[in-house]
Amino acid sequence: DDPPQERWKEVVEHFREPLEAVIEEVLAQLPSTFLPAIEGLMDRVSKFLPSPELRGELEGIAKVLGLSPGTILGLNLNYEFNSGCTSVVAQSSSGALWHGRNLDYSIDGLQSITLNALFTRGGKTVYGGTTYASYIGMLTGMKPNAFSLSVNARDTGGSLWDNLKEWVLHGGEALPFF
Repeated sequence: DDPPQERWKEVVEHFREPLEAVIEEVLAQLPSTFLPAIEGLMDRVSKFLPSPELRGELEGIAKVLGLSPGTILGLNLNYEFNSGCTSVVAQSSSGALWHGRNLDYSIDGLQSITLNALFTRGGKTVYGGTTYASYIGMLTGMKPNAFSLSVNARDTGGSLWDNLKEWVLHGGEALPFF
């Protein structure tokens, strides 16, 4: 129910110290031309990508951290090049369903900014998921008494530029905005 710019404020403030260390490491891994390109992209496509609501979330996170919204967008798009993780769904002999996953990224400190979040509307939980402080997408999510989902990575041989072309020209969706 909070305005988009306020939704992540408490989370980012709580995880600030380890989050700043993770951000430093991720930024060091990105190609030097990536962040300036994303900064420009953020300004040119603000009317449709990301949506005004998601853009507000990125801007709120950026404000708390003292970074630009384009930098936060770039960090959120990092999954697009460093995707990983595997999940499994299994059923016990009693019929209970289990959904488990690993978060096996090679980014130091990521474990220290991992959280289970509940998203509420009108005081009721709409969905929950496991994510990282400052990441506006869900890698694992659950709608209570309905379903769960997770994102898994598979290398199909495409380059970053192939993926970006698919995203822009053929209606692809970047994970944090899906």
